[in-house]
Amino acid sequence: MKNLHYTLFLFLLFSCKPRVNNFYQGKVIDLNNKPLEGVIVTEEDRKEKQTTTDKNGYFKLDRSPDWLGRLIFIKDGYQTDTIASVWHQAGETTEYNFIEKDTTIVRLKATKVKDSIVPSNSLFQSIESIGLPFKDSTNFDNFNFKESRKLTNREAGILKLNTLYSGATGFYSRYTVPFSTKFKSVVISYHPNEHELITTLINYDRDYNILGKVDIAYDEIAESQFWKESLLTMDKIIVDEISWMENGPVRKTKAYEVLPNGKITRNQ
Repeated sequence: MKNLHYTLFLFLLFSCKPRVNNFYQGKVIDLNNKPLEGVIVTEEDRKEKQTTTDKNGYFKLDRSPDWLGRLIFIKDGYQTDTIASVWHQAGETTEYNFIEKDTTIVRLKATKVKDSIVPSNSLFQSIESIGLPFKDSTNFDNFNFKESRKLTNREAGILKLNTLYSGATGFYSRYTVPFSTKFKSVVISYHPNEHELITTLINYDRDYNILGKVDIAYDEIAESQFWKESLLTMDKIIVDEISWMENGPVRKTKAYEVLPNGKITRNQ
């Protein structure tokens, strides 16, 4: 696995007087000078403020007012790293654009397999990884069964899906979620019966033991009176359950937190 080479081109918008820009801007490349797409860039401790690099490796992130922390760079398969947005010298804090120059280089090492509990099996490597935040509203109308990858019986067995949902048929791998490099998060859609479609997020350790799971989308075509959709962020899952009543739809929201150990807990 190759090392990651971040080159951040930080463009000054103001005068030479040290101050903080109202946004961060940069480019992410690898050691072969190829742009990296899908690198998550977020403010430390403010994970709701984030963006991802585009296909050319560029990113632009609005800065939170009065925030003087660090930016975090996350790429699945690489060690997470940070870069400071303030400079401490002689006991004083000087606000500036990350560094003294307009350009800086941050080098990140690839995660070593032996130091990671992410499954090393190639099963997950063929599943597309999405960026965050991401909304999942999978239903019978927008899910393309023919173009989606159906898991083999062996793959479903490895992921313990046959044990979890013994009466279900048609397990489809959807995407992986970059919550952490310490575990793997995969989203699966399946049929408990011919009238229902359920989409579930499951966290696995390197031995494919299940750490946590939650249903993030649901649809049914028998009566079409209940459905479910979710918003995935850096460490939270917001699930909306909608019931169609006589006076219109009634929405109930449940919030879940993805813990550092891969467990998923519901916020009360």
